[in-house]
Amino acid sequence: MKRLMHDTGLIPESPSKDELAVLRSLVEGTARNTGQEFFQSLVCHLAAAVETRYAFIAEFVVAKRVRSLAFWCRDRIVDNV
Repeated sequence: MKRLMHDTGLIPESPSKDELAVLRSLVEGTARNTGQEFFQSLVCHLAAAVETRYAFIAEFVVAKRVRSLAFWCRDRIVDNV
């Protein structure tokens, strides 16, 4: 885990080329979308970036309650839960 310089006296590592490629893919994949389309595009690209079959993005509505904004299941967007 990277730590802030003032916490440990260490200089944080620079991002690797792979990390920059993932970030670039996320930005390019979501830049043209807004609203619900943005979250659906983001969850799709996040799942690909971390190589997982399932991913979701949610927001806290009230204490101990969340609402999903986008849900990626295997190879497509599915209804929010």
